Amino acid sequence: MKKRSLHFCVLCVIAIAVGCKSKTDKQSGTTVEPVNDTAKFYPVNVFINMDIDSVSKSAFTIVKTVTVDKQKTDSVAISIDEFKKLAAPFLQKDITQPLLKKWYKESIFRHLNTNSIIFNYTTPNKDLEVQGIDVNVEDNTNNLNRVDMRVFTFKNDSSIKENYTWVYGKKFYVAKYAEGKDGKGVASTIEVSWQKNK
Repeated sequence: MKKRSLHFCVLCVIAIAVGCKSKTDKQSGTTVEPVNDTAKFYPVNVFINMDIDSVSKSAFTIVKTVTVDKQKTDSVAISIDEFKKLAAPFLQKDITQPLLKKWYKESIFRHLNTNSIIFNYTTPNKDLEVQGIDVNVEDNTNNLNRVDMRVFTFKNDSSIKENYTWVYGKKFYVAKYAEGKDGKGVASTIEVSWQKNK
C-alpha cells in the first residue's frame, strides 16, 4: 500500500513539474514556454493603492463618466465606496504573483522627450487575461505617471478587448470593445476622475 502511495506521489510531482514548464496555447495549438524573467517587476499596485488611499482620506469630488459607442450617456458624482469598487479590477490584474510572473518578460525603454522610463511587460501565452502592460514612470524618481493594461477575455460567446488605464493622481478609465459571433461589436468607456475640493 505504501509503495502505491509513493508511486502516486511521484507521478503527481512529475505532472506538476511538466505543467509548470510549458503550456499549450488553446488558440494556436502550439506549445509556449514560461519566460521566467528574474527581474523584479515594477510595483504598480503599490502606487495604485497609494492613489486610492489618498482619494479616500481627502476631500475630493469624484466623477464617473460612461460613454457607449462614442456617445456620452452618463456623468455623475460617485461615493468613495463606488470609487473603490471601480478601482478594484486594476489591483486584480497583478502579474507579479509567482504563478503569473513566470509568463511575462520585462523590457525597459527611456523616453527622452518626456523624461520618463517605460517598463513594458509582454507574454507569449495567449490564454492569459492580461496580454500586456506598459508602465510610464518619472525618470528621476521612478514614481508612477501612468499604466496601461491590455486585457483579452471570452464571455458568453463574445470576445472582449479591454484597455485599463490609470493616470496617477488624476483619473482611471476602462475602454471596452465586445464583439459577438455575428461580428457586431459595442464600444464603451467608463472613466473616473477626481479633483480636490476648493
